[in-house]
Amino acid sequence: MGRDIAYDCWSCDIICAASSPDLYRINLEQGRFLSSLNTQSPALNVVSRSNVHGLVAAGGEDGAVECFDMRTRSSVGRINTVAYAGDIDGEVTAIEFGEKQGYFMAVGSSGGKVLIYDLRKSDPVRVKDHMYGSPILNIKWHKTLNSEREKLITTDKHTVRIWDSETVRNFFILLFDYLSYACYKFCFLCLDDYYTTVFAFRCD
Repeated sequence: MGRDIAYDCWSCDIICAASSPDLYRINLEQGRFLSSLNTQSPALNVVSRSNVHGLVAAGGEDGAVECFDMRTRSSVGRINTVAYAGDIDGEVTAIEFGEKQGYFMAVGSSGGKVLIYDLRKSDPVRVKDHMYGSPILNIKWHKTLNSEREKLITTDKHTVRIWDSETVRNFFILLFDYLSYACYKFCFLCLDDYYTTVFAFRCD
C-alpha cells in the first residue's frame, strides 16, 4: 500500500514509499516502472527529495532515515534518527529538506518530536518537542524577506507551530488539525469541515 510520493524532476521519476522495504520508481517519460530502491527498513512511511542536491530520503517504521543518490541509485547513508530523542520504538512520520543550502533535513517522529539534522553530522543539531506525543504530520521550511534564518512550520493533529530553526523558539502556535500548504504571507489549513480555512497572519 502506498503511503507517500515524491517527484524527481531531474529524472522524471515518481518515487513511492509503501508498506514494504522498497522505494518504487515510475518514470513518467517512459511510462513504466523502473527497478526499485532497496532500503533496510521493514516498511516506509515517507519520502522526500532535496531540490538543492537531489538526495532522496526515505523514513521507515523502524525510525531510520536512509538517503539515496539518484545518479547512482544507491544508498549513501542510513541513521536511526528518532532514537536520539528517546523514541526507541518510534517511527519516522515526516521528512523535509531545507531549501537554502541543502545541508539541513528536518525529521518528524511518531512521538511528536522534530529533529533537525546537518547532513554532515550523525547527531541532530536541534530537537523540538510538540509536547503532545502525537505523530508529526507535516514539515515545511519557510523563507522570509526580513530574516536570513529559515523558519519551520510543523504540525501534529493538535497544533501548527511556526518556530525558529536555530533557537527552536516558537513564533506562533495554532490549535488546529492539519497543515496542507504554506505560502509567504498566509497559511492555508485543511480542517474537519467542508472548506479550507485561510488564516491571514504574517509568517515573517
